[in-house]
Amino acid sequence: MNKSIKTTLMVTLAATALSVSGQVFDFPIDPAHSNTPQTIPDASDGNTYLGTVSGANTFPNGYYIKVSLDIEGDPIAKNGDYYATLTDVATGNKAVLLNRVGKGSPDFPNGYADNGMRVTLVDNLMPIPTSDIHTYRTGLGLTPDVYLSPLTGTFAPDARSADPTKVTWDRNDFVNQPLKSLINISAGKTDPNGVYALFIQDTQPGGIGKLVDWSLEFVAVPEPQTYALVIGLGLIGFGLYRRFTA
Repeated sequence: MNKSIKTTLMVTLAATALSVSGQVFDFPIDPAHSNTPQTIPDASDGNTYLGTVSGANTFPNGYYIKVSLDIEGDPIAKNGDYYATLTDVATGNKAVLLNRVGKGSPDFPNGYADNGMRVTLVDNLMPIPTSDIHTYRTGLGLTPDVYLSPLTGTFAPDARSADPTKVTWDRNDFVNQPLKSLINISAGKTDPNGVYALFIQDTQPGGIGKLVDWSLEFVAVPEPQTYALVIGLGLIGFGLYRRFTA
């Protein structure tokens, strides 16, 4: 069997095995329920946006939370200025989504200077490994002279709970080491319905950003036998690789 065909087949089978049900909730961001972007005040205390989830599925084995953010800015707005959290209003449990991405890097000590983002944030847990959004330029292999407008893709939440004025690249908080943050909200729960608060702050002067849209997706944790199937597929793939490359 052609190696590229084998690889494609294995990836397709694995993706099928890890396909789980989910539901997306998109939240209007202004009182008129329109699509008008909401200004994030420059160098301010920030804004809070509430979203109510009702009619969502329940998930017997638990669920992952995905957060999608669409933020744009004027020509001098910087991604490294934003601090953002998501809170379950009923429990008070909070996840740190952004904490001045890039702050502490050798080339951008005050945070990345890219402008805007259309990203999805999900904990770095099975079934979809993701890289840390705080260090996304390193993960994408960008040189200092290359800028993104906007950043796109799927990443793990920043998860750094440090004060935005002191946050660094380090992940020295034990809780945050596995690149997880949203699990703080969903752990032990089967029902995602309720009110969620998105907080966004522009921590530094210069440039004005706008929240264009945000949404939540709740995705079922696969049952244990699904993981067993994926492991089995991996072993089969390894066996085929050894056979056809020996």
